[in-house]
Amino acid sequence: AANAKVLGLNNCRFEVFDFVNDAPKKEEFDGLLALGFIEYFDDPVWVLKRMHELLKPGGMAVVQIWSRRPIGDVVMAPAYRLFDGVAHPLRELKRLGKAVLPQKVVQRLQKTPPNPRSHNEPSHRRYTPAELHKMAVAAGFEVVDGRGSRFFPSRFFFRDGTRVHWDERLQEGTKDKPRVRARAIDYVAALEKV
Repeated sequence: AANAKVLGLNNCRFEVFDFVNDAPKKEEFDGLLALGFIEYFDDPVWVLKRMHELLKPGGMAVVQIWSRRPIGDVVMAPAYRLFDGVAHPLRELKRLGKAVLPQKVVQRLQKTPPNPRSHNEPSHRRYTPAELHKMAVAAGFEVVDGRGSRFFPSRFFFRDGTRVHWDERLQEGTKDKPRVRARAIDYVAALEKV
């Protein structure tokens, strides 16, 4: 809301509510923004149907997913494996400790109490753009537009500006190649309530 005020968008109203448990009025919103949201639910079609009922007729939902097997992951997989091995010396020390230390010591070290949060953390799912489109139609939406928004993950670049530069070049170079754009890491679709 503060950013909208800075931009002079005085006709916007923002509301925070429990998406699952609260029962706001149906057809209350002109637009909904769900970035990195539906992937955490067991039934993404239910989420999209819930969004559909919250929107006024003709309302728009902008939904972002993490794509399954994006081009950046496929192309960069060997570099990630190398980088992860070098960048995580504690993991390497742990593996070395398991090989060198007596088994009783390793077992005693592994008997740390489990992190209670780790059992409650939701699973993160990835979908293809085609799957998102199919789910959106099943929920009653018309897909107005969709495109990849980011080709390379931040973890590969030491400076975010470098990643942005290469993403911009790929966005420009793939304007007329929807199949390539669909293989971006993030895929954003504009959905209209029909």
